[in-house]
Amino acid sequence: MQPPRAVPEPWQLWLGTTLDLTLVLGASNIAELTAHSLVVYPEGWTLTVDVAVNRFASVDPMDPVDPGGAEVGPGGLRFGIRFADGTRALPGLPGSPLHWRGGTAHDDRYFVNREPDGGDIFLVYEYQSAGIDRGARRIDGAVLRDAAALCTPLWANRR
Repeated sequence: MQPPRAVPEPWQLWLGTTLDLTLVLGASNIAELTAHSLVVYPEGWTLTVDVAVNRFASVDPMDPVDPGGAEVGPGGLRFGIRFADGTRALPGLPGSPLHWRGGTAHDDRYFVNREPDGGDIFLVYEYQSAGIDRGARRIDGAVLRDAAALCTPLWANRR
């Protein structure tokens, strides 16, 4: 008997469509928070959230950052997504379509396990210890949906 096969991730099945999109989510004299490197797949999309810290600032906002989980220390970086239908997603919560996929001290990669349906998407953020108040940036959902349609299957037996 053969062991069960692992369920492949979308980026293992498709050549995704990369969007030329960089959004400044929020900025202060301490740090700048950006979203970039969006790659769209039929089953979801990935993006990177980056924190650029002003090395000459008098405080280090990086201490309370815990991007991989829903629990964040006081003032720490909080990141989530609000979909057009009102659904909200945070990394680390059971059933959430937003998954932290790793990163470094200053950037984090996320996978959104939800098919682009054409509705607008809002990237919601807050980073109080860096002087960045809660805010949201809109991504045109039609752009994601159209990009998903341009993906190329990597394997001939895909479907």
